[in-house]
Amino acid sequence: MRPVVLELGAGCEVAAAVAAFARRRRVGVSVLCGRGTVAAVTLRLPTSPPAAVKLHGRFEVLSLSGTVLPSAAGEGAAPPPPFSVSLAGAGGQVIGGTLAGEMTTADGLVVVAATFGSAEVHRLPADEDDEATGSRGGEERRHPQQQPPQTVAATSAVDVGLLGYGGGVGVAGGASGGQVGRHQQQQQQAEMVLWAQSPGSVGPAHPATSRY
Repeated sequence: MRPVVLELGAGCEVAAAVAAFARRRRVGVSVLCGRGTVAAVTLRLPTSPPAAVKLHGRFEVLSLSGTVLPSAAGEGAAPPPPFSVSLAGAGGQVIGGTLAGEMTTADGLVVVAATFGSAEVHRLPADEDDEATGSRGGEERRHPQQQPPQTVAATSAVDVGLLGYGGGVGVAGGASGGQVGRHQQQQQQAEMVLWAQSPGSVGPAHPATSRY
């Protein structure tokens, strides 16, 4: 962007002058501020419903902002840009709104702006297909970061009971796991007593265990 200063003489229509400058230079103009006085201005006030008023007199420009987009070659004159302006009257009253018509300078006006060569137009929000592709890509990127759940010695009360039954070692997975382990140990002891009393019986079937 390139800063520029536009000096408008008395009796100049502000919005039309800025738009004509942008069209001649084939650039976009972003107005940053303005200083000076205007004699006549038509504003659209931010009321409900919006109302346009035409003011006559002498008003000091407090703020001025707006943007004129660059026009392509061969295009006709664009409508005046919707500038936002704040004015102060002779008695100190402040009024502001959107420019809805002419704004004629009284003694002159200095406009500080920045020019740019082109502007990219993006319509938001993005298309649904793009959003779906982006969400799938995010899930794929997040998937490698997921860590597998840590393997625990016993994942349920049944596993706790089997460990207590096979090796006599109880894995404490909580208060309920310890109670199940003790119950299995008592059951094992009862089976051992019955097995000892029966000469022809075989030992209880222990679960297969592997030592690493």
